[in-house]
Amino acid sequence: MLKAYVDESGTHDQKVTCVAGLLYTRKNIKNLERAWKRALDCYGLEYFHSTEANGLKGQFRNSNPARRDEACSRFVGMLPKYASGGAFAYITGIDDFKVYKKKHVWNHSQYATCAYACVVLLQDIARDLEESEVDITFETGVHGQGDLKIILEKMQDSGEPLTFGTRDKKFRPLQTADILAYEGWKRLRGSLDGHKIRDSLVSLLVGIPENALKHIPVNAESLPTIVKQIESFLTKKRRLDS
Repeated sequence: MLKAYVDESGTHDQKVTCVAGLLYTRKNIKNLERAWKRALDCYGLEYFHSTEANGLKGQFRNSNPARRDEACSRFVGMLPKYASGGAFAYITGIDDFKVYKKKHVWNHSQYATCAYACVVLLQDIARDLEESEVDITFETGVHGQGDLKIILEKMQDSGEPLTFGTRDKKFRPLQTADILAYEGWKRLRGSLDGHKIRDSLVSLLVGIPENALKHIPVNAESLPTIVKQIESFLTKKRRLDS
């Protein structure tokens, strides 16, 4: 079993929503937690949150930019050292998404839709790594999480090999997903170019094989397939084990 941690950035944005996840082996997640704790202690932090760091807010309110940059580099540098794979799904046209929802009576939020797409990519990477099951942790309290919970429960009922739960932002492994989601959101806000975003994040996660990094734009081209998959799970009867 692989452990996955998924977070979002930009769900209240008018332009970009990005949901990202990282995969870890049990051994590496233990090593990551120890290294992360040492880094937090080094900078006097209770947790690391990208929005606070980049905006010099919260725990970084009294930090100077040089110290902030040093901390960010250390935390970002741990992602490729311990992660086995990464995935992100994103929307760069919220208006197009809303139009699609209206035309097709699609009641799920951009977060739930992107998070589902991200989960599917993480499952694909896990299979490529010859791991059949993924245990996924999401940050608690995200708008649209109720929608996602229904979808994931239906996936479980259909026999998909996944388990899931939620933790708050102080849970250290989730902070790695926060970084990836924020970095993806920041790059998409800057270019709105999905082709460049992958190259940029590959360079951010250098050390992880490129075939273990996947992404998907949730747009007019991919939405029909994503919606069809989700509706298939939602309408499928619960599997009865023989």
